[in-house]
Amino acid sequence: MFARVTVSETPVENVDMAVKLINGEIIPTAKKVPGFKGGYWLGDRTSGKGITITLWESEEALKAGEDTAKQIRSDAAKKLNLKIGTIDRYEVLGQA
Repeated sequence: MFARVTVSETPVENVDMAVKLINGEIIPTAKKVPGFKGGYWLGDRTSGKGITITLWESEEALKAGEDTAKQIRSDAAKKLNLKIGTIDRYEVLGQA
């Protein structure tokens, strides 16, 4: 399994809107991407900082989903005044 980890930041007043966007649009869209195995959208309401971890069945699936992920990030950035920090990719070495 592989993971994409994205660090972002939005103004704190946009956090509630981010929660609605994540659950109402982003997760349903991600679930339609072949090879998507799950994800975590983490946020700090006091700072607006967020970390997204999406899980993929293989490195090939992670790479194949890059265009969709880029579009999702771009749309969210526009709606939430979201600043995207780092985007890293990892092999999942263990899972409990």
